[in-house]
Amino acid sequence: MNIIILIFFGLVLAVFQTVHPPLYLPFICCYDLLIPYMIFCAFFRPLGQSLVAALVLGGMMDSLSGGPFGAYMSTYFWIFAAAVGLPRILKVNRVLVWCLACAGGVLAQEILFGGLFWASAQAGPDFLDMGHGMSRGVLGAAVSGWFIIWALCKACGRWDGWKKRSRPLGEPLPAKGME
Repeated sequence: MNIIILIFFGLVLAVFQTVHPPLYLPFICCYDLLIPYMIFCAFFRPLGQSLVAALVLGGMMDSLSGGPFGAYMSTYFWIFAAAVGLPRILKVNRVLVWCLACAGGVLAQEILFGGLFWASAQAGPDFLDMGHGMSRGVLGAAVSGWFIIWALCKACGRWDGWKKRSRPLGEPLPAKGME
């Protein structure tokens, strides 16, 4: 059940990023919102559940993007793998670590996608435009990525709290006065 909830949160972010956020959120428009989500999953959710969510969401984004298949999946996997190893070095409950992890994840995705574009382009790519877009994405992730991770921590905390308070399926209701 938790895997389904993780995939659902990722789908909500994927839909949100496709409905023209440049019109109302200029910092968020320039990077993939699922990168802070992958970092959140790596930091705060169980490894097996979040790895499945990362691979499913990567496959979904590959099928929706129209680009080379496996680009998003491999990017999400390597960002996830790097973020899983980060808590062994640093405390992950610090906002600065969240900002740096989001900026590093966006930088890794931009480098990978820039390399794919450069390898497939007929003419040489404009490195100035690529650098401008890359710096804008990294800055946007550093500024707003921590907020996405914070909001996801709060939402999953509420979900976990609600799940602990609810009774398991099939368990009888407590007797009157015994609550």
